[in-house]
Amino acid sequence: MAVARSLRRNTTITYFLAALLLLTFLYFFLVDSTSLPSLPQSRQLLKSKDAASNPLSPPSLPFKKQDPNEVPPPPPVVHYHMNNVTTSSQPIENRESVLILTPLA
Repeated sequence: MAVARSLRRNTTITYFLAALLLLTFLYFFLVDSTSLPSLPQSRQLLKSKDAASNPLSPPSLPFKKQDPNEVPPPPPVVHYHMNNVTTSSQPIENRESVLILTPLA
């Protein structure tokens, strides 16, 4: 079974789409990076109060690297005594938190 000649032929739209893809590729790799923040501005953002103090902190905050002479804080680990865990009938009023236990591999 031979393929129809019109399907084998390279059409103008094929060349147009290839050129568009190439230009898009070159734009993202060769664009001027002056719009990106410089390193001192980035360091200033990471030194804010909102940055995490430990690499083990939840991933919702960016991690701030410690200065060489700074003492690192302890990791954010909370120990729960499972014998003392209780619940109440009004968890929202008592501001109870949810403890999710997941196995570690």
